[in-house]
Amino acid sequence: MSVAGSRPKKRSPKQQRKIALDAAESAPLWRADIQFDLLSAIFANQVKVFTGNSNKLTFGELYTESILRSPKAKTVLKDKLSGDEASEFATDFAKLALLVNVGRVGASMSFFLETRTTQRSYHPIPSLQHSKGNLLDAPRIKSVLRACEDIGESKGQLTTPTQMLARAKAGQIPPTTLPNLLFVLSNHSAQIGHDHLHDVEFLDLFLPSATSSQSRAQLFLYFCYHYHEAPTGDLDDDSHANPFAGPDGKPPTLITLTSEESAQENVDSAEEKEHAEALVTQREGILREYSKRESAKEKTEQPSKAKAKRGGAKRPVNNDKDDDDANGDYALSERPSSVRGSSPHNQGHRRYSPYPMSRNYLQYTWQLLLSAADPLDDSDEDDEYSLVQRLAVLAELRQQSPTPEPAGLQPIPRPLA
Repeated sequence: MSVAGSRPKKRSPKQQRKIALDAAESAPLWRADIQFDLLSAIFANQVKVFTGNSNKLTFGELYTESILRSPKAKTVLKDKLSGDEASEFATDFAKLALLVNVGRVGASMSFFLETRTTQRSYHPIPSLQHSKGNLLDAPRIKSVLRACEDIGESKGQLTTPTQMLARAKAGQIPPTTLPNLLFVLSNHSAQIGHDHLHDVEFLDLFLPSATSSQSRAQLFLYFCYHYHEAPTGDLDDDSHANPFAGPDGKPPTLITLTSEESAQENVDSAEEKEHAEALVTQREGILREYSKRESAKEKTEQPSKAKAKRGGAKRPVNNDKDDDDANGDYALSERPSSVRGSSPHNQGHRRYSPYPMSRNYLQYTWQLLLSAADPLDDSDEDDEYSLVQRLAVLAELRQQSPTPEPAGLQPIPRPLA
């Protein structure tokens, strides 16, 4: 019996290791990816030595209880974990939570089909999806685990394995909750390996390996008991002896498997493969439908955006049309910006003339004639005075007196400018 693999590259005990799975969108996470047999061995262990609220529990029972007590756990999740038919879902959810707890499942993964955000990628886990319960996504699960702190425990109070042991030696057992303990052990993976194994780190237990899943599960439970219940070898009372230790009381030995034995672990069943294929097909249908809706939405919005870009903001229109509008006058609200002033007298809906407000003599006279004369009247009926007025206008337009002088009329004086 020996530890498989060569001695890993030496690293600072305080350096945090990244072991998160990397998979493309909709790629299933198979048993080998999540080391399903290791998880099953951990949660199937029936040794009740972990301190709960009032009695001793198995690791799986206490871990699930910690999730139920988390203030971040929603009522729906608690009902699914504690209901009469929740045993299978509770175990599956706890296994996934453990992977999130140690960092094997990263924050970019989601496990429900309707995920639409680009910040998450959906992944079916057929070996953990035996029921209809929703497995949530990694960030939500991690939030639930982060909130698993004992009453009176300050946030960030216990951050190192040394602090865990000091609290245990002081008689406070357990020193913290299981989820918080696993966060600490994962963050100090190299230190745990250096202090106990010298050639294997704590997080190596969750990676594909030539060592047996059962022996790795035993070593994992050894670490949990050592830091959660009592530091093995530091107490004289035999009742605190680590039940997961080897015959000599030391950490259990990892058993190396042959290639044939390794091939028999983490084998996906035919039903799980079919289930994964069905989930991927369902996911593709959801994405196609979502893409169609988004495309239709963009087509609907593009014309209105283009119209707004060409015409700018739509101006209010005065619908109270009158004769002046028919002759081509503008309402103030319809005036082009080039002729619209910002002075106070231009505000409101007052109508205006397209001519400048100040007129010279010719403009005033011409406008007076147009407003006073009827163009349908026979010009033969005009009197002499009217004719003289008209001639005066023409003289002004020509900038000289009429030539020759009309017979029988008095000379027409040039008007003053």
